[in-house]
Amino acid sequence: MADALTVVSADGTALHVEVHGNAGPALLLVHGSTATAARWRPVLAALSARHRVYALNRRGRAGSGDGPQYAIDQEVQDVQAVIAALPGERLVLVGHSYGAICALEAALREPRVQALSLYEPPLRDAASDEDMTAIAQARDALAAGRPEDALLLFYRLVLKLPEVAIDGLRAQANWTQRVQIAHTVVREIAEVQHYRAPWPALSRLNIPVQLFLGELSLPRFAQATRQLADALPDVQTEVLTGQAHNGIDGDPAAYANALLAFIDTPQDGVRKPDLTDPRFAALYDRPGFLIRRLHQVCNEMFGSACRSLDLTPNQYSVLFLLDRCEVLDIAGIGRLADLDRTTTALVVKILAERRLIEKRRSKIDQRKYDVKLTVAGRRHLEEAAALSQASVEQLLDAYTEQERESLMMLLRKGVRHFSRML
Repeated sequence: MADALTVVSADGTALHVEVHGNAGPALLLVHGSTATAARWRPVLAALSARHRVYALNRRGRAGSGDGPQYAIDQEVQDVQAVIAALPGERLVLVGHSYGAICALEAALREPRVQALSLYEPPLRDAASDEDMTAIAQARDALAAGRPEDALLLFYRLVLKLPEVAIDGLRAQANWTQRVQIAHTVVREIAEVQHYRAPWPALSRLNIPVQLFLGELSLPRFAQATRQLADALPDVQTEVLTGQAHNGIDGDPAAYANALLAFIDTPQDGVRKPDLTDPRFAALYDRPGFLIRRLHQVCNEMFGSACRSLDLTPNQYSVLFLLDRCEVLDIAGIGRLADLDRTTTALVVKILAERRLIEKRRSKIDQRKYDVKLTVAGRRHLEEAAALSQASVEQLLDAYTEQERESLMMLLRKGVRHFSRML
């Protein structure tokens, strides 16, 4: 019997979380439609042998409460509430199907998520007429007191499962449980029709992401996986041979092995160099190497601290300068932030698209743009300032008070000296 954890979400809904394993880094598992936390049973033994596993029962099923209204953002907030309740600093978030969308959104908001693994999130560019027909028919079946018919419509019209696969599902011990939660399936299909992935934010998600795709899955799942792979900066794709959307059941060993290989690798997918290895001392002790590595650490700490605001160090610098200077042109921003022209233009473009800054033709020189903060940009900067300072303190924690002062003095001296020469 698994241990259990009860977490209260933002809207007061009580969520039931199964807990497996006794030690190791935390994994939070988020199941898809028609399922409960039991969907992970084929791989629980393998995962819990090396990790502390938390399997969420999403709202409306298996011990978790529900609310009078429903939207996918409530599910995302549910995942966030569980993350906040878990011990430890970092965790890996794992999602299947509809649960993968919830996990993806939560990862964009929660800095404690250090890696993300998704199995075929059902992303769409537009609503599907066929799915809308299935929704209407399934709602009619539910209203008529025929939840099993509603569930079968989902399998046949949305997932397009062959009858032999459906017969296999009906033969499973949890079929009755699936029928009991058929109402959750209908509302989730409806949400998928309107949900659109936040592509610009995904391009700045600075954690490793693993995407699972079944070799035999529907073309729309393959297309969604390709789009995600193109959008994410740090991603690897695993194709499960001979499997479709439910490959966790079809080949649990292949899925578990690939997942464990991913999550047990350091965060960026590449093992960090051992800076104490004497063979490479001539390289690792070079000032340029050490400064570059420390700069990477600074960016990682800032990104982790400010992930909830979707802000990069360069973007923060631009907002900071505009707060101090009120109005700058693009060349002035680049000069003060010490950014090249291309980077400056890109940062300004992204911040303008997010309406954190506005740019207008200069009244003095029509060839130039004047850039200034918006009200939203100023609020964003105020929130980011404390988070940014926290990342600075995190970095400086490695030093004593005297070492901090010496470090800052030497950094300023070096920058000032070489700025006069270069």
